[in-house]
Parts: sequence; structure tokens; C-alpha cells
Amino acid sequence: MEANSIKGANGAEVVAIGAGAASVAPEEVSLLGYLFWYSVSEADVRREDLIGAMADAGLKVSFAPGEISARDAFRRATGSLQRSRVPVDARSQSRLFGTERRHANLLVRDVRTMGKSVVRQLVREVVDAVGATLEHRAVGQFELSASGEMRAFPLAAGLLEEEGEILGMALSAFDRARAHHDAGAVRRTIGRALAGCSPVGLRASGGVYFVPRAHEPELRAIERFVGELKDRLKEGAKRTLVMAVELVDREEYRDAIAASLDEQVGREANALIREMGEILRRHQKITRRRQEDLFGRVRVLKSSVAEYEALLEREISDARANLQLAQEEAVSLLSRVEVG
Repeated sequence: MEANSIKGANGAEVVAIGAGAASVAPEEVSLLGYLFWYSVSEADVRREDLIGAMADAGLKVSFAPGEISARDAFRRATGSLQRSRVPVDARSQSRLFGTERRHANLLVRDVRTMGKSVVRQLVREVVDAVGATLEHRAVGQFELSASGEMRAFPLAAGLLEEEGEILGMALSAFDRARAHHDAGAVRRTIGRALAGCSPVGLRASGGVYFVPRAHEPELRAIERFVGELKDRLKEGAKRTLVMAVELVDREEYRDAIAASLDEQVGREANALIREMGEILRRHQKITRRRQEDLFGRVRVLKSSVAEYEALLEREISDARANLQLAQEEAVSLLSRVEVG
């Protein structure tokens, strides 16, 4: 995209995206909203730092991730210890000289996830040069007790050096995971905050969003949150960034936003219709919470379509048609399914 900066009537700089933007007269400039995107470094964040950054940025506490449970910390810690392509040399029976090149993948697999305790195992998978599996066996075990205590121990003699390191690091990894959120939790926090801004994805794969100008205060709070988080993480946040670029009001931008909204509402409405249709087909009894979640998602779609029709000053017919289908399915669900 080509970016052009122009001056609005009040002297504030406005950034327009696209060819021809510079030809717009300053007195005619108005904003549709903002182009927004972000990225988050793969770094752990102490829970108190994340919550503190939210408070300082004015971001609602409801967007925060839940308290870190022992089970979540256990799974994250043990999963992070996996290694791939650890070199293993073995005398070859099929070669006249030398050794056969092999490598081991050190994997963590579930054994028991239900009940009072959780058990996972460290599994050695030895693979030869052409990818055939030569060995697959459990060499270590991780256990989380009902009281939240973890222990790690070997299941076999003659461990590889790397396997011993993994078992030795497990407890410290667990302690760290109990006190830190991962980058995924930060992304989900931003995602929940962004969801309240009526975003429309401008790429099928996601990553770049349009946000209506009415949501500028919420968008600025997200920007401040990311900035506060970077200050706390320092070197760990080199690849963490957030950008909100002002988008001037042009007819071609309205067309692009309307087309993206059509696609987004279509995807979400069809997903809802499939979900509710499956409930109806199976004659499933649903909880009051599940019913409210489904109806709430329909209401959010309806509100989003209305907001964008007002902003773009046009009727978005395909989005309305998909929304109508979702509403009809919701009415059918209400009349035919028992709610407990």
C-alpha cells in the first residue's frame, strides 16, 4: 500500500492509505476509522506485570486471562521441554563401515488427564536417516498431584544426556509457568479487547483489521497496554508491536470494508447455523449458559451489521441475508430444544 500524510482542517495529521489520497482537499478530510494490527513476542509475562499493564492502560479487567491453574502450568511447562532431532549414533548392521546416522525426537505425551492427578510421559522416538521409526518408548514421567505438587523421574536406564536435562529442568519450568503467562495469553487478552471494537478482518488469514472511528478510545487503550507491557518486558519484547493507522473516508475504502464485512458475517453466521443445526438434529438438551452464548453471538452480529450500515451509509444486503438465516435458526432452537 502507498501511504500519504495530509493535514486536516484542525491541523492534526491524517494518514490515508492508497493511491490518490493526497489529492483530497484538507477541508474535505474525515475519518472512517483505523487500520489495526499487532504482533506479540514469544516471551513469558509475569501475571502481575500483565495485570499491572492493563490497569495502567485503562483496559477493562474483564479482558484479563484467568488465574494460572496448576494443571495449565503443568501442561505448558512439560510441553515446552520437548526437543527434536537430537543426534544419536548407532552401529549399523547393514553398513560395512562407520555408523548409521539417527536422531531422537523427545516428546511429551498424555497418560492420564482425568481424576485427581495428571500424568504425562517423556517419550523417546528414534528415527533413521530416511524417517523410519526405529524405537518408541517412555523414558521419563511427569506427575501432578491433586494438591498441585509436581515430580519428575526416569523410567529407564541409560538416558540420553538431553533426557536427563529435561527431567532435571521440569520442576523449575513448572514453577515459572505457575507465575507467568505465555504469549498466547497476551494475544488472547488483546483479542478480547479488540472484539469489543467491532473489528472487520481485511485479510482472509486475519492479522489486519478495520475498526470504526467510534471505538478510538478502546483502541488507544489497547495501544497503551502493549506499550506498558513492552516497558515491563524490555529486551523480551523486541518483536511486540501495535499499529493503529488512521483511514480517511473514501468510496473505495467503504467498498472494501463492506465486502470484508459481508465475508466475515457470512463465515460467522454459517458457523452458528451449523452449530445450532447440529443441536437440533441430535435433539440435544442444552444449558441456559450455552443458549445465552449462542443467542449472544447472534445479537453481536446484528449489532455489528447495524453499526457498519450506519458508518458506511449503505445497506449491506448479503450480510443482512446471512444474519436473517442465523436469527431464524436461533428462533427454531428456542422453540424445539429443551433448556436445562
